[in-house]
Amino acid sequence: MSIEVKPLFSGSSGNCTLITAGGRSLLIDAGVSAKKICEALGACGTAPDMIEALFVTHDHIDHVRGISVLSKRYHVPVFMNLSTARACVDAGYFSPDDIADSFYLYEKEVVYVRNGLEVRSFPIPHDAADPVGYRIEYEGEHIAAATDTGHVTDGMLAHFEGCRTAVIEANHDPDMLENGPYPRMLKDRIASPVGHLSNIDCALFAQKLAESGTERIILAHISAENNTPELAYETVRGLTGEGVYIETAARDFARG
Repeated sequence: MSIEVKPLFSGSSGNCTLITAGGRSLLIDAGVSAKKICEALGACGTAPDMIEALFVTHDHIDHVRGISVLSKRYHVPVFMNLSTARACVDAGYFSPDDIADSFYLYEKEVVYVRNGLEVRSFPIPHDAADPVGYRIEYEGEHIAAATDTGHVTDGMLAHFEGCRTAVIEANHDPDMLENGPYPRMLKDRIASPVGHLSNIDCALFAQKLAESGTERIILAHISAENNTPELAYETVRGLTGEGVYIETAARDFARG
């Protein structure tokens, strides 16, 4: 495969995914400390100064916690849309001065084109300023990643179509969420059309991806309180059959 995908952190405690394409390394999100990300990168044989670019999906802290340090200390170029940057500044995650040097703000769908590598953003439904997923192309191969999405749109399906590898959210089991310890307001937020994707909705999404030729599906952002990796896997496997490889993303790659 031309593109390799390795989730380093996944879940409400922090998200970060390593993409390798022809020896070039990218990150999607940096939602844990820069120190933890560097440790995880080291476990993969990658150093932070080898990261060509970091792409941010949205402004929630579990997706942006480490970006300021990665940018300033290791000079990692950070790409995000303008609304996400404004929301992060308003929340105090970084300052306007941080944005001046290594942050690149985009407004168009095609975010990054360098030496045969193309990164394209697309909108996803989530309760953030301007949340996006990403589709990456290199040497004729495509992968796509979109977590933190309340439901699957036709536009999302179009951007995932033809991708060999897909990173999608299997956040919660509806029964576990309803009967779990969360307050009603949080339960309603998670289950809403701009919240998080349930196992069954993820399975329906995965079924369509399998039918379109996707070979590998990584289930990400699995809730520690309202789901289990085994339940997410079995729910999705039940609709995709055996023709596609399914795996669950660990909350912390470096710890196994």
